[in-house]
Amino acid sequence: MIFYLFILFFGLLGLLIIICLSFLISVWFFNIPITKNELIEDLKKLNETPDKKLNISDVMNDQFRLNKKESYNIMTKEELKSMSKEEVLNFIRKELKFDNLLLGQIHGIENTENQHRRFEMSGYDMGKTGSCTIHNMNILNTFAYLGIYDYTKYLVVEFYKGIGIIYWEYWGSNEKSQKTDYDELSIWTTSEIIYKVFELTIFSGRETRRR
Repeated sequence: MIFYLFILFFGLLGLLIIICLSFLISVWFFNIPITKNELIEDLKKLNETPDKKLNISDVMNDQFRLNKKESYNIMTKEELKSMSKEEVLNFIRKELKFDNLLLGQIHGIENTENQHRRFEMSGYDMGKTGSCTIHNMNILNTFAYLGIYDYTKYLVVEFYKGIGIIYWEYWGSNEKSQKTDYDELSIWTTSEIIYKVFELTIFSGRETRRR
């Protein structure tokens, strides 16, 4: 009796493994390219038809294929170094572009496709204390994956009444802390300030810390 139970158990286990492997193979080798718009349409269906059953796996699979597709398009600092300044500025604007889901909620504003997140250069908090600093650091952190923080002990961008200053201290250097001139960034755009950060870090050729 125990012998037959073992056979039944391992038989079911083998069947489960085969099903899982078949699913993984179908996902990796037969997936169809997906766009953000397709994902948005699935989410809209889910929100607009609560009385109808939408296969949630469709939405999850769309997101999975979207993430997989976009993971192949991650820029590297080596690629950026080979690009012209204007190309890098366009890359920065694209990285800061509003998410399509958010753009879909914006009404009465023209050319939303060209809008992107920007530094709050007033330096004033809009709401709770620290909101301005958090917003500006989130923009800078968008480019952390390129290694901008690997070159410095600290790297901060501060603004006050439209004047921006970058503070930094290089890693593995005896140089004291440094900052940009008071009025150097006063008329610069967000993308130009990020480009300046690139010049100070990933374009600098300086020593990096081990991660």
